[in-house]
Amino acid sequence: MESFEQSATSSRVLRLCQKNVTVAAISKDGSFNYMKRFDDKSNNDEKSEPVYWIASMTKFLTSIAALQCVERGQLHLDEDISAVLPEFKDSRILVTYDAARNLEYRPASCTITLRHLLTHTAGVAYFNPKLYGLPKMRVNEGKATLHGGVFDSFIKDLVANLGTSLNTRLVLTSPERWYVKRVNPGHTLGSYFERYLFQPLGIKEATFHLEQQESFRSLEPISIDFVIADPIQEDFGGGGLYTTCSELLKLYGAILREDERILKKETIRQMITPQSEGNGKDGVPRGLDKQYNIDSCHQRAIMNTIPRGTPVNFGLGSLIPMVDVEGRRSKESITWSGFTNCYWWIDMEKGVAGIYLSQLLPHGDLKTIDFMTEFESAVYKQLG
Repeated sequence: MESFEQSATSSRVLRLCQKNVTVAAISKDGSFNYMKRFDDKSNNDEKSEPVYWIASMTKFLTSIAALQCVERGQLHLDEDISAVLPEFKDSRILVTYDAARNLEYRPASCTITLRHLLTHTAGVAYFNPKLYGLPKMRVNEGKATLHGGVFDSFIKDLVANLGTSLNTRLVLTSPERWYVKRVNPGHTLGSYFERYLFQPLGIKEATFHLEQQESFRSLEPISIDFVIADPIQEDFGGGGLYTTCSELLKLYGAILREDERILKKETIRQMITPQSEGNGKDGVPRGLDKQYNIDSCHQRAIMNTIPRGTPVNFGLGSLIPMVDVEGRRSKESITWSGFTNCYWWIDMEKGVAGIYLSQLLPHGDLKTIDFMTEFESAVYKQLG
């Protein structure tokens, strides 16, 4: 990895995005375990690891928690979620609204299931242009995300029919957080993570509440116009976790090894299996077949280092490329991202997982993707 580090510290292009960046990768057998921090401070304390708000990277942990509940028989992938979440009973789809804010709805054609939530095909969305003019969104305008509770902050109306389209405007997976909580009385999502994810893997530096994590409170904050409330009222399974790179590496390494302390092997295999039908252009799931029709930042945030135009699908909680990326990821590896240019991937076939963490806005930054591509290529070259 020496040549990568030399390139990263000498290249002007890469220097533009590497303030407070940490990259890491691990092989399945543990023979390769790499982590490198890039910081603009000359007095970089290697003993002090940066803490990152990982935003939508939190969704993967929430997906794992939901699948644990499926394994225990508390939840079912293909049953109506309204039995547990009555807020979604009799779901309706927002068709349009006019200049006078008259809203037009139609009933959803079927019920929402956990599989819909995990594959981003439930039709529940945020940051979607269809929602921007709604009264509730106007009331929340200018406020940090989750200034209230989860259901107070987002719209429950759907923007697409269930199961017909992957919503590329970051479909909200926070209903999974309520799903997990309501079948595990006495737990918040944070305490559930602690009991069933963090303790088994020895993860200690992870929280939804900065004010409650003693080890985080002494760290120097970076300057950023924060988009999430601090403190938050509720644990936000769609994007509220704070943690470090080394702690995340424990989680992704566990999935890579098919560690049954977290999920059964057959569940992990199901998690990385494409779930969506090829009902769009060129056999790609509808929504994912429109990579060229969304803004470039958002496209890069979704695809990260997967080349534009690559056929992709969705598993139970993550994006899946359907062909090999030359010199890098295998087909049917899994990946997702976070709003602050945070990214991860797990390649089961080649036996490697990697992470790129930053706190840079806006999301889908081009220089960041270039830097991450350089890092990813170096990892695969190192592994031969």
